Amino acid sequence: MSGVNMGSTLHRSLQQNLDHIRRFVREGGWISLDSRDREELEQTAAGFQTRLDAARDELLCAGFLGGTGVGKSSLMNALAQAEVAGTSHRRPYTDHILIYHHAQVELPSFVHQGQAAWAEHAHQAEAVKDILLCDLPDFDSLRPENKEAVLGFMSNLDLLVWVASPEKYADRSLHSALGQAPKAVGNFYFVLNKMDRLWDRKKAEQSLDQMQRVTEHFRSLLAQTLARRADAKGNVFPRLFAVSALEERPHSAWNQLSQFRDVLFARRTAKQVEAIKAANLEQEMAALYQPLGIEKERLEQSLAVVRQLQEEVEAESRPWTQDGETVLASWVEKRIKPMLIQQGPGLAPLFGPARLVGVGVREWRQRGAKDLASVPDVGEEPGLLGLYSRMKHLKNRLLTLVLRNDNPRFLGHALEEAADVNRLWEQVASQWQGAVNNALAQDRPGRWPGLAAGQILVYALLILFLFIGLGGGQVWKELIIHPGPGSVLEVFFSAVETLFSLQGVAALVSFGLLMLGAGVRFYQAWRRKLQDWAQGQGRILTAELTGLWTSGLEEVKQNLELIHSRLSQKLQSLDAILASRE
Repeated sequence: MSGVNMGSTLHRSLQQNLDHIRRFVREGGWISLDSRDREELEQTAAGFQTRLDAARDELLCAGFLGGTGVGKSSLMNALAQAEVAGTSHRRPYTDHILIYHHAQVELPSFVHQGQAAWAEHAHQAEAVKDILLCDLPDFDSLRPENKEAVLGFMSNLDLLVWVASPEKYADRSLHSALGQAPKAVGNFYFVLNKMDRLWDRKKAEQSLDQMQRVTEHFRSLLAQTLARRADAKGNVFPRLFAVSALEERPHSAWNQLSQFRDVLFARRTAKQVEAIKAANLEQEMAALYQPLGIEKERLEQSLAVVRQLQEEVEAESRPWTQDGETVLASWVEKRIKPMLIQQGPGLAPLFGPARLVGVGVREWRQRGAKDLASVPDVGEEPGLLGLYSRMKHLKNRLLTLVLRNDNPRFLGHALEEAADVNRLWEQVASQWQGAVNNALAQDRPGRWPGLAAGQILVYALLILFLFIGLGGGQVWKELIIHPGPGSVLEVFFSAVETLFSLQGVAALVSFGLLMLGAGVRFYQAWRRKLQDWAQGQGRILTAELTGLWTSGLEEVKQNLELIHSRLSQKLQSLDAILASRE
């Protein structure tokens, strides 16, 4: 009996496994094999492919029986997912068998050697390339001599599919043919087609109830008929499928066409397994699985190492953040905070004595002071290079874990890339530089209105007290009792007279000291506000810089997770290939 290439069938597990193995080999990234070993494995797989292509197995031969109008052609088309049985395929005579086969498939020898009349129709449907579909004539239309020939043809079929419809499932001819069919009951399948005629979406519940009643009635009739057969053993439960071959996909929940198709192809797969074992191909494939088993062990070992690296990095998270925050806070305090103060609002919020005090202090501090105007190159800052060493220390610890045992060499290369210190440092330093530039370029605080109002009030009061002191108590008393221009002039001249006396000089000295003291106090208040503002900005910047520092470790975690994910996917693919062998 001639067959077909096993590689063309969906359910050929050996071909699928071979395809997976060859794809796995071609993808590269092997841990346990070098290029020469992989080339040898590919050559072995290619040789096996040649032997697999040469293996031939029998077609699954399925006969379809049923009266006129039950939809055998539409059912075969639905199974093939293509039109293999067209309306133009008429029987030349009522006793002819219509045989549908793939154009690349030769008809089995029993077709030519038998006595039954037949007509063939070739198709291109890949879904049923390995299934021979035989549309058998209605028994009632056969003459006795032709019926014997058709029964002889049926004996060579693997299974029989009895097709009925809601209108014809009780026909006597169907049940009569069941008693005569020369096949075991276990090779019978029953299809109740055109069930969509009972379906009414508006009356879904009633429709489903009617479908169930019709199906169960047909099943009970079949069970009674099959129980009368000589080969029936015990209770017979017919394998019945209620379908609509013409319903478009996706099928309704009640349509069992997909289940019937799965059962049919499962029978096909079972027959293939017999042919494969007969060809002894499974044993030959063992040579392909051996290096895969070694690869699996190395993958599992690598995954265990990567998980250990991930645990080490996770344990490092808290000290990593704490160390970074400590170094960065100190650096911001020493390098950035003075620049924030220098670039702050300046002496604008101060005036009068406070401004004079501020100018004096600034001039004194700027003598020999370092210019802080230029923005620092963060990546080259000595105060931060300790964190670069921190990165190197972490990488060296991880490399020690990888190289400590006989771990796959590729892990060292993968870790070198995942924890590339120079790349990570440049990335973090670049982000730091941007954060520092933004902090130094942002808007400065205003003039602090409360400070300005306090200066105005205090300076005004001190001037008022000076004027009162220079005028004398008697003159001011007279102005209060007898207010008027004369009294005002008297106060003025009295103040001028006192101003050039020893008492006036003492008053002016006292006034100057008080104004100076007030200026010092207001300068100190301004200084505290400026310090507080710079301190707050420094804390914000430190938090941002620490977050960026932590992101460097997070990137290492992500890179390790990516390595773990790739190894896991490769192991899953390998497990699927190895499991399919069992």
